Amino acid sequence: MNRKVFDVFSDNVVKIFPHGLPRRVGISLSGGVDSMALTSLLSRYRDEYNVGVEIVALTVNHEYRKGSRQEAEEVGQLVAPLNVQHKIIDLKWNLDSVELHQLGNFERLARTKRYQHIQKYCYDIDIQHLFLGHQLEDQVETFLLRLKQNSTIFGMRCMKDISSYPSLPLYPSSVKPPIKIVRPMLNIRKKDIYSYCKELEVSWFEDHTNTDSSLTFRNLMRSVYQKGDIIIPKTLTQQHILQVISEIESFQQSIYSSLEELRHELNRLGQIWYDPATFRLNLLLSGQILKRYHPLVINRFFYEECYKISPLKSYHYKFTNLDVESAWVKSKSARSIYSILKRVVFGKGHPEKFSLLKLNWEISSYKDLGSDCVNVSISAAKYHANQPLPMIELALGHNNEWSEWVFFDNRCWIRIKTTDEFPIFGHATIKIVPYMIYL
Repeated sequence: MNRKVFDVFSDNVVKIFPHGLPRRVGISLSGGVDSMALTSLLSRYRDEYNVGVEIVALTVNHEYRKGSRQEAEEVGQLVAPLNVQHKIIDLKWNLDSVELHQLGNFERLARTKRYQHIQKYCYDIDIQHLFLGHQLEDQVETFLLRLKQNSTIFGMRCMKDISSYPSLPLYPSSVKPPIKIVRPMLNIRKKDIYSYCKELEVSWFEDHTNTDSSLTFRNLMRSVYQKGDIIIPKTLTQQHILQVISEIESFQQSIYSSLEELRHELNRLGQIWYDPATFRLNLLLSGQILKRYHPLVINRFFYEECYKISPLKSYHYKFTNLDVESAWVKSKSARSIYSILKRVVFGKGHPEKFSLLKLNWEISSYKDLGSDCVNVSISAAKYHANQPLPMIELALGHNNEWSEWVFFDNRCWIRIKTTDEFPIFGHATIKIVPYMIYL
């Protein structure tokens, strides 16, 4: 069994990294059976195919109960025979915080803080890929969880073998490449992971809270599938769900292929302009384009383009909430961007002006390219006197030294430094707010 699991794992790694592993990679190591199997498999793959790759296993010590540091050290002892580095990342908490006494809040805060600290450490030692031990049953549970949350078809694809890091980067991509999440075990079953570890005598710690069905919906689903005395409808069997995920993935690939074709066509014709200095987007769309491309392609195009200029921190949720009906294949929602464009192009041609996603939209006919062409102008919405303005503070040190990078207004990266022409003495803090306030 252990060779079969290793061969499947190796094929997955080759698919993700066809030119070999990066020189240094990280593993999120909790000490559970999944992350221990991942560490064993990756170190074995390195020894057989990529000698010299540096593997750094990262264990987070949440420090919310006594003995957690010792437990993290014991996890390090488990991976010592695998020739990987082990780093413990300690989280610091305000012990007087009320949030620590509320389990729901604590779990959310701990997850956010954990990702932030791991990301910083990865940036510091130049790790660009972080491996996670999610496996096949995790994928099924994620599908059911997102189905319960009324996710769109884009969310129902669930976890990918390689994806973006779930926290805001600490640097612009032009300065340091964003960290990627790698999941090379999504097609390996839990029972095979147990068999692999037992056969090779890989030790692990069992977290019994994962089997308490009263704690989370994910735990509940896990217990349902593990019990053999519960009759599960065919549509909810793991095999059927995996087939649905595969079909969704194929459909999404066709959507994104058409999306790139649309973007290439608009750029080739010079019918799209983006000004990063003013956060303004303009494009021309013909009726032929609206007829040729699926509504999901048009909506997804605007989803990606408007993300560059919208200041909304909850952008993904807001766009999905607005477009949730049209994000399903058979929907004919009148609220979607696609439907608004059709009304202007194929209706009476009356312009439409509205605010959406903290952006000002203006869609109007553009007769120069034909009677069925529209001009779409999207710009940053005005600030109002009764709403708080975005503000950041940058600490400055010695002259000619750059400040830290800060992501301002959820749209642009900023850093500043003093010069000999405008020197500072000691340390100073500079506050940055929008240049103009609209009442």
